[in-house]
Amino acid sequence: MKLSIGHPLQYQLLIIIGISAVMSVMTTIGLYFFAVITYSVGILPSFIEGLIMSITELMLIIGAGILTLLLFSIYILLLTRRWFRGLERAISGVEQIARGDFSVQLKTSKNEELSRMQSSINAISGRLEKAIEEERTAVQSKNELVSNVSHDLRTPLTSIIGYLRVIDENRYKDEVELRYYTDIAYQKAHRLNRMVNDLFEFTRVSFGGLRVHKRPLDLGALLGQIGSEYEASLKERGVSVNLQLPEKPIYISADGDTLVRVFENLLSNASKYGSDGKRIDLVLSEESKMAEVAVVNYGEPIPENDLPHLFDRFYRVDKSRTTSNEGSGLGLAISKSILDLHNGHIHVTSTKERTAFIVRLPQLPRSGPIKSS
Repeated sequence: MKLSIGHPLQYQLLIIIGISAVMSVMTTIGLYFFAVITYSVGILPSFIEGLIMSITELMLIIGAGILTLLLFSIYILLLTRRWFRGLERAISGVEQIARGDFSVQLKTSKNEELSRMQSSINAISGRLEKAIEEERTAVQSKNELVSNVSHDLRTPLTSIIGYLRVIDENRYKDEVELRYYTDIAYQKAHRLNRMVNDLFEFTRVSFGGLRVHKRPLDLGALLGQIGSEYEASLKERGVSVNLQLPEKPIYISADGDTLVRVFENLLSNASKYGSDGKRIDLVLSEESKMAEVAVVNYGEPIPENDLPHLFDRFYRVDKSRTTSNEGSGLGLAISKSILDLHNGHIHVTSTKERTAFIVRLPQLPRSGPIKSS
């Protein structure tokens, strides 16, 4: 930004001072010549000579005053030059913001008032830029969500329509084949229903539609209940649950009805992808005033390039890890959003030996050493 040597307000101040000085000098000179002329032609009495001397002295005083005023004006000009430059920068910054350039960041001045104004402009600019970026991200997320939902819903829906068409057109050999087609259609419809429910839950959790009602919760008791509920279904897959809890209960502040969704999803994933390991460890411990839950399976590892994206919505890992592709790709994204509402977080580690999903939640006082059960 190009800056002028002085600000227009400075020049206006100097012009006013200059005009006042010129008017004073011209008035004094006029009085002086008037007195001299009238005295020389004898129109006025002799005391006018004293008046002339007084006017002469007055002119000297006015001259000295004008010189002082001029020096003072120069001092004011130099003193306010930096202030007006800062003001010009602030004005230019506001004009840039008005034109839609929210990247403006003004260099703060040493002057307190200017510094406060420039800092406020910087804050406004930063907030506007952040709001615009968030709006762009929201629009992009919405577009991606619509695209992904359309793609994921189309696949089972196309299968359902295809098998029902075969049935409607009587293109089946016997009742056994009819039963086979209706069973596939039912499974696809069930998957479609699950995907719709997951999508509904994801939008509620991610966009403020879900309200959590926190209360003191015995996390060990919750995990024990979930483990018992999953024990039968896991046994059918040849997988056992090894639950490890501390001797003393670990309490957290949480909404049990929503938090249970996280651990159900992690156990479901562990049984789906880790059934080859025949065992799932569900371990509760404490670490630095945080309750830590590890859901560990011993199946195929997660590819390293998939790890950073596991909690992205609609993301699925390499299909070779499982023969089933029934997931909606929203389970882990939902789990992360629920944990965010509880001020917790989740991360995953995966090696050839084991895969562990680690959940950490703020702990209420009361804990103890670990024992296995």
